[in-house]
Formats: sequence, C-alpha cells, structure tokens
Amino acid sequence: MKRKVLALALAAMFLVSIAGTAFAAPAVRVAQSPFTDVADDDPAAKSFALLNALRIFEGYPDETARPDTFLTRAEFSKVAVASLDMSRAADALSTITPAFDDAGQIPVWARGWINAAHSEGLVVG
Repeated sequence: MKRKVLALALAAMFLVSIAGTAFAAPAVRVAQSPFTDVADDDPAAKSFALLNALRIFEGYPDETARPDTFLTRAEFSKVAVASLDMSRAADALSTITPAFDDAGQIPVWARGWINAAHSEGLVVG
C-alpha cells in the first residue's frame, strides 16, 4: 500500500476513533471522488472523501491528492493538527517562524500547522 494513502487512512481511523459517536450516523458515500487522481471505486476513495469533507485533507490546487507521493512534514502537520481540531491554534501560530534548522525552507502556509504540531509533540525536527 502506498505510504500516503496509508498515512491518510490512519489519520481517518484516528479521527473516527477519537470522535466517538459523532460519526456513527450515516456512512460516507462516495458518488464522485473529490480528487481527479483517486478513482471513485478506489478502496481509499471513502477515506479521502471523509478527510476532504472534514477539511483535514484538502488536496492540491490542481484538485489531486497525489496518493503515490510521500507526505511532507508540512502536509503531515496540517493533517494531524486539523484532525485534532486545532485549526485555531495553527492560525494563532502562523506568524511565528518554526524553530527548525530548515525554517527558511518551510512554506509560509505551513508555519502555523508545523508550530501547532510541534507544540503537541507530533513533529520534532
């Protein structure tokens, strides 16, 4: 199984497990995959659709999920922090440059997500 799909599926399972009965209602039905590179009948389509509907994984500007690529630290931080419902914390931390050796290479959009993930011990370097 591809690592990105596995990471996103694990994030979805984590999210559902901590949400308890909040997601026990209707199952996610995928009429059409939200991403052009994930087929509607792909086994991962439901996980991608759930994460997309919850604004945890929004994909790329070209409407792809790129399941054949690795998640970057920035992307992982966004998925992990959003799944913990800490988007406000990420927003509050978005003006602070992360304290990593490669901070100059961290995209501006990811600063808050990485700072929030780091504060929770989800990323360490």
